[in-house]
Amino acid sequence: MRWLTAFTLGLLTAVGGFLDIGDLVANSVIGSRFGMSLAWVVPVGVVGLMIFMEMSARVVATTGRGTFDLVRERLGARVGLANLLASYLITLLTLSAQMGGIALALELASGIHYLLWVPLVGVLVWIVLWRLPFEKMEKTYGLLGLALVVFGVALEAGLAASYSVTQYFGRRWGKSLPPVQAPYFHLVIMVSLLSGTLFILTGVDPVTVTEYSLVFSAAALPLTYLPILVVANDRAYLGERVNSLFTNVLASIYLVVVCVVSVASIPLMVYTKAGQ
Repeated sequence: MRWLTAFTLGLLTAVGGFLDIGDLVANSVIGSRFGMSLAWVVPVGVVGLMIFMEMSARVVATTGRGTFDLVRERLGARVGLANLLASYLITLLTLSAQMGGIALALELASGIHYLLWVPLVGVLVWIVLWRLPFEKMEKTYGLLGLALVVFGVALEAGLAASYSVTQYFGRRWGKSLPPVQAPYFHLVIMVSLLSGTLFILTGVDPVTVTEYSLVFSAAALPLTYLPILVVANDRAYLGERVNSLFTNVLASIYLVVVCVVSVASIPLMVYTKAGQ
């Protein structure tokens, strides 16, 4: 029965994690304007995400090292730093948007202005990240992902921000490590949550933050995608587990797509006034 429980939890987590505030905003806006004419983008994006995640997971599982650590070592400190800065800043925007999304959901449920909920949300996310073991956190992610669809992604964004920084600088990292053993990891989580909370408390619209985070994520895609593709083809790191020919063909096609999207995203945002 344990495998069935794990499968169920994984399904809940996937549903809860996939329906974050970014998906809710982007899908509702695009659906209202274009109907089903752009539905083909979803499977195309899912396949690209599967390719990227498979390469990333294989790199980490084979080497036993963090991706940002490997990118810095393989491609140099400057490329690694560009990758880190782009990833961290976008993750921070995403974290801010998720916490704002939680606060908006609580406002709808209670009638209390969302800005009053933001500090409580920040504290709640921090407590879950700090105190709950990873398995219990996953259950919180999955179960609350259905009831409060953005909570799980806020947890993941907080962890992702700390993973990227500590991996790049070669510090100990991991949710399972207590603060005494991984002080920098937990410090970055606290700083990221505090920064996201203060940013939302300025009164900026969480939906607007979400829209801009999506655009900047698209613009920065090559900075994350290309380094992983390079490392995934390096036999010095992966040995016989480098990309297959089939994987490289698909990954190269998506690299072209990613670059086109990256180049077009910000000019389109300016030209359309962020879709307005």
